[in-house]
Amino acid sequence: MSERILITGAGIISALGCGTEATLQALLEGKSGIGTIRHLPTEHTEFPVGEVPMSDKDMADMLGVDYPEAELRTVLLGIIAAKEAVNSAHLGKGDIEKAAFISGTTVGGMDKTERYFKSVFDSKCETDDSKELKYNDCGCSTELIAANIGKFAIATTTSTACSSAANAITLGATLIRNGIVDIVVAGGAEALTKFHLNGFNTLMILDREKCRPFDRDRAGINLGEGAGYIVLESESSATKRGAAPLAELSGYANTCDAFHQTATSENGEGAYLAMRKAMDMAHLSPQDISYINAHGTGTPNNDDCELAAMERIWGPNIPAFSSTKAFTGHTTSASGSIEAVICLLALRHGFLPPNLGWKNPIRDAGIPLTEPKRDNEIHHIINNSFGFGGNDSSLILSRYEDTPHQALNIKHSTLSINRCFLSSMAQVSCQNPLCDDWMDNPVTLDKTYVRAQEPDTKGLIPPAEARRMSKILKRTVATAITALNQSGIQHPDAIITGTGNGCMENSEKFLIDLCTFGENCLKPTLFMQSTHNTISSLIAIILKCHGYNNTYSHKGLSFESALLDAWLQIKTGCIRNALIGSHDEVTPLLSLVMERTRPEYSLISETSMSAVLSSTAEDKNICEIEDIRIFHRSDIENISSLLSAETDSLLMLGINGNPLNDRPYGKLLSLLKYSPCILRYKNIFGENFSSSAMGFYAGARILEHQAIPLAVMANDQNAPTGQIERISILNHSDGEDWSLIRLRRHLRH
Repeated sequence: MSERILITGAGIISALGCGTEATLQALLEGKSGIGTIRHLPTEHTEFPVGEVPMSDKDMADMLGVDYPEAELRTVLLGIIAAKEAVNSAHLGKGDIEKAAFISGTTVGGMDKTERYFKSVFDSKCETDDSKELKYNDCGCSTELIAANIGKFAIATTTSTACSSAANAITLGATLIRNGIVDIVVAGGAEALTKFHLNGFNTLMILDREKCRPFDRDRAGINLGEGAGYIVLESESSATKRGAAPLAELSGYANTCDAFHQTATSENGEGAYLAMRKAMDMAHLSPQDISYINAHGTGTPNNDDCELAAMERIWGPNIPAFSSTKAFTGHTTSASGSIEAVICLLALRHGFLPPNLGWKNPIRDAGIPLTEPKRDNEIHHIINNSFGFGGNDSSLILSRYEDTPHQALNIKHSTLSINRCFLSSMAQVSCQNPLCDDWMDNPVTLDKTYVRAQEPDTKGLIPPAEARRMSKILKRTVATAITALNQSGIQHPDAIITGTGNGCMENSEKFLIDLCTFGENCLKPTLFMQSTHNTISSLIAIILKCHGYNNTYSHKGLSFESALLDAWLQIKTGCIRNALIGSHDEVTPLLSLVMERTRPEYSLISETSMSAVLSSTAEDKNICEIEDIRIFHRSDIENISSLLSAETDSLLMLGINGNPLNDRPYGKLLSLLKYSPCILRYKNIFGENFSSSAMGFYAGARILEHQAIPLAVMANDQNAPTGQIERISILNHSDGEDWSLIRLRRHLRH
């Protein structure tokens, strides 16, 4: 039986204050934290925001941290909330070293990037300021937060816009259900920046007054900032530690509205499916739900569609519901975890927070709570978080009872153990696209920066649509459609993507316009397509796929994080198949920044790879995915101890000839008690945050064709003379984070 997943700790910081106690008091007193902008250096002071009432210096002094954390507001917020969560759960050093840290963010280090981008752009990276841009990516923020808490076993980053933190919690639960770890610190952090304040302004959905969710006359969002983390723990671990459960995470689901990049379908299909599936997981009926913490942004589209989704489930008898964004502002990527902590407080203290600012109903049904409500019979709360691209997530927090679980009529199904096969793949890179010419006639890479060869998209993307897509989106669609066509699966159960930088070209153009024109005359399209999950949501919209949809953006382990999620869900029968992908583009300016900030990179390139995974054993399968693991700040000795001549005699490594990059691989090989045959791939495909996907791609093709191209042979020591049974792909990111993927030859009938 699958163990119950308990919540044993929580931490929060928002416009309501620092910590759970301050948050609780503000909620009970009905005090909103929304007010005038004080700390963000923006022209647009006309917009009310939910700003944390502390400067960066205030927070840095409180934490006792210096550069670079002291200059990264998202990181400062994250450290404060994560520390409170860990302390409240009474996690010790040994507990943390066996735990995972999963964080959601979209902004990442954008506040620092904004300060330095103009000088870097004007000088074409001839200034030392370019080194400050290395803190921009989402994974960097996660790792800095984690490093200030302890040495975690696993760390990764979800980036699905406003559902990021909720999806971090979902992954944490998946890791626990699969026995990967017993404890996960999960949530998200997001600071206010000019980038996303102006981005939302271009969409014309910011309210100049305090927001009024679910009100007939609502006019838009008040943006906010903050961080929230909860400690998830298996019941057996909590019992062993003597930890006091605060609540149970009894259900969770992620779906895709598959309608539009920024708008929601009229009937709220994605929201409806997320709530229904979460209740199905918890074995709850709609009548069992005590309260809904709605996404409730205050925009005309969101609130009307979310209400429609609730009406589809409950009809005119919707449970008590409210949006707490009128308290905190819309904290975007952090909203799922901040509001999860608020739900936890409501569950623990027997109260329901009101929907501030509400006066008039949208229609007869669905009137939110307008006054605080004391209720000691709150048993199950739904917490909704909906993001751009229709990425919709629902969590269910339930009161923990000492009585047997069956007394609550909640049953956890037995986990099945399925095999996971690679059905099809397609690539776009500096090699010939959408084919495997590289195996026999590889393109020689003789420059330090090489852009991808653009694929012929005729027959894959309608010309009118292709003209509106950026290069990375066209590559993504081309590889995804090609892989799906080869697999015979047209509507995958899940779409899961890894990307280090996302739609970098659009993000860069938006920043350039911000530097050139100031905070006016900016283009909404560039902002809409700047979020990391634009890539996976576009595929869902094209295919009309309403299933699980997640995006990972964690530096050099972005692809492996996506692969791990898909592999675990297939193994346990949650899904039958998945479209996974890893996509990164590198602009000329970014290539110069990477040369300054990542000297271990020898050949900077662009890559796009899509693959279909399936639980079905078929003759046409390419190979079997036998194992996938990721490690955070792991000692090389620990990695080497996992390798053996029986399973890892053929190693595909991310070596590139640069000592800074190759030294960790060399040290690892020196610790082995056998001599493996070493293969490489970066000399063929180049490197970026997602380049490990090309190692996966190359390894799978070698197993499929039972032939090792000369170009990937780094040494021929112990080269296989017969059947190639296994290939292990080993990758490191910054010499600390590692991944291990084992592929096995598919035995055909």
